[in-house]
Amino acid sequence: MTENFEPTAAIATGRRTLADSRRRVRLYVGQLMTGELVNKILRFSALVLFARGLSASDFGLVNVGIAISGIALVASSLGLPDLGARDVSVAPERAGWLAGRVAVTRVLVLGSFVAIGLTVSSFVWPGHAPLLAMASLMAVCMAISGDWLARGLEQMSLLAVATAVGGFIVLGGSVLAAMLSFGATAALAVFAIAEGVVAAVLWWRLYPMTRVEFGVRGMGAMLRRARPLALSSLAIYSYYANLDTIILAATRSSREAGLYSAPYRLFLVLNLVGIFAAYAMLPTLARFAASDAEADASQLLQSALVSLAAYGLLTLGLVELFGAEGLELLFGAPFRAAAGAFVLLAAGVAWYAVGYPVGYSLIARGENSRFLLGAASAGVLSLGLDLALIPPLGMSGAGLATTVAFAAGAAIWISARGSFRGRLAILVALGTTSGLAAIVVFADWSEAIAGLVTIGIAVALLSIRWGRLAHV
Repeated sequence: MTENFEPTAAIATGRRTLADSRRRVRLYVGQLMTGELVNKILRFSALVLFARGLSASDFGLVNVGIAISGIALVASSLGLPDLGARDVSVAPERAGWLAGRVAVTRVLVLGSFVAIGLTVSSFVWPGHAPLLAMASLMAVCMAISGDWLARGLEQMSLLAVATAVGGFIVLGGSVLAAMLSFGATAALAVFAIAEGVVAAVLWWRLYPMTRVEFGVRGMGAMLRRARPLALSSLAIYSYYANLDTIILAATRSSREAGLYSAPYRLFLVLNLVGIFAAYAMLPTLARFAASDAEADASQLLQSALVSLAAYGLLTLGLVELFGAEGLELLFGAPFRAAAGAFVLLAAGVAWYAVGYPVGYSLIARGENSRFLLGAASAGVLSLGLDLALIPPLGMSGAGLATTVAFAAGAAIWISARGSFRGRLAILVALGTTSGLAAIVVFADWSEAIAGLVTIGIAVALLSIRWGRLAHV
């Protein structure tokens, strides 16, 4: 195996027609969304049971453990899952070599983090070693999971099933916890077991498809190629890690931070469409790039972006029309106060739904540094705007900071991708509706008018024939 591996070989699965590729992308997005929606609903139900069955202190510790696990996982990923999925898509015959190398490397790095973290925590946070051990186990189970391999091999239905199974395990564990009065450590163990089951389900089906070769030889070149993706993961996680909520609590009040958390959780769920669209298109776009089929890649991406832009604008329009009522229905009357922030966050969903798949198309072409540029710019801008806008504007400042950062990241990725048909129409639609959202929140303009205009633009995007967009 050569250490300087860069996939340019013939595609094992053969060239597919553009129509077939589009059909597969739609199928994959549907499969991933179905599995994740089941998982989210079950885990949300489990968190409700944990919140009712545990003391407030223990429930807080569970969430701290989950956060620690997530940070450790992202910090130790090294960009390998995204790069590995891309490489497997282009050269599936190398899946076993890649799977073994990625797994060993991630476990070695994560193991080092865990050892250091447990040692330091014994001095700065004594008495919580069992809790941190469960958080570490949860991170290890996620690190060895073959979710990236399933995406690269286009086993989306398998990934959806495994994800849903994890949700059932968490819900079942929460019911048991409620019956037996578990503490925080045992509750966190439920999440660790669920992640272990997800990994086991994936490898049960993936292992026979690959000949896994464990080792680290040849990883030097791969780590160098993955470096921009590693930095990108940290940058993206920085504005997905609820830093705005922390700043709200520190500079305004814990109550305001709590109110903002409700629309922010919905915002994270709404972003899944753009993320899964990116995951679904990566294998096909990577094969197109490896076979110099740039025209096919551009057509696939262009047609998807119109639908994704329309999704984002429909989401924004509906939030403008019914966001306040939705927050009250789900979380209670006090959360109507976060309706303005919800509108601004929904505008961010529209930018992310378009921007993230374009960014992933850069990974498919091996342009990892350009992906990093968009991710890092958005991360830095988000933090700076949070610090500048949240103290005077509160929740609305947090929502505005997020949307501006997402728009900047999307614009950079779109610019890096290069001109494509319909780009101007999409950018104008997103810019116009985001401006309307800001006017609604800060100038107290009619939510109903803005919502109807935004939905009208979304419908227009879907109804305009692609031939007309070609001349924009």
